[in-house]
Amino acid sequence: AFMVLGDLNFRLPHHQFDSDEDVLERLNNRSLRSELKNFDPLTRTATKITPEWLVRDSENEGNDGGWAFTCNSPFEYYMPTYKLQSAEACSFMAQHIEEDGVSTMDRTKRCYFDRKEQKIKTKGPYLQLGWLDRVCTRPTRGSSVDMKIISDEGWISSDGNDHMAVAVGMQVSSLSRCVGLPENSELTIQGHGSCPANGNTYMLEKDSGFISCKFRYTLIVQFISYTIQDQEEPESFAHPVPIKCSNGAWVVNNQPVLNLNCM
Repeated sequence: AFMVLGDLNFRLPHHQFDSDEDVLERLNNRSLRSELKNFDPLTRTATKITPEWLVRDSENEGNDGGWAFTCNSPFEYYMPTYKLQSAEACSFMAQHIEEDGVSTMDRTKRCYFDRKEQKIKTKGPYLQLGWLDRVCTRPTRGSSVDMKIISDEGWISSDGNDHMAVAVGMQVSSLSRCVGLPENSELTIQGHGSCPANGNTYMLEKDSGFISCKFRYTLIVQFISYTIQDQEEPESFAHPVPIKCSNGAWVVNNQPVLNLNCM
């Protein structure tokens, strides 16, 4: 599995908002702030902008494919991590959010507005505002490692930094695995063609005969015989049959199977 973390430098686009006051109103309402994920470049499911290459699906056709990372989604839990204009004002805002659950337009403005220009500054097509400090993960194809975010917290301190410190708790575990990877099989790539399962295109751990239960492709075998659990006689098929992995067991036609043989 892979992990990328730190100041990833992706901001909110300024052309999507009517005014700076519109942005402040969204920040001060927890429900509206949660909806800002639709403007976030590091949210794969964003609906208002095109997600950035880091999180776009790797199987997108043409030049739109990305690295398929999944990043933490902090919008509901804390205010933007950048750009903090005043350490004192931001600490004051954070204190009142902790006590009252919300901030006010004036407190938020003093934290994020440029003190001279009295507005949220911009850089190119982006606001100098956003959740820049993130943690993003991606499992390796065929890996049995599973990573899950279990806590996400922002810390506004008074140290004068223009970034908010964040603390993200991760749970790392091992997925169940299916044993007995069929040799004469194919992988369907979400309906966009196929390739031999025993090739080197995908990391299937073929030498060990394992495939991770988080592997997102379906095995298609041309000839197969298998025995369904609690059934004595084997069943055979001489046409393509999809095989999936579920909870550490091979599944054919929604039935867990034993003694899987491919020819």
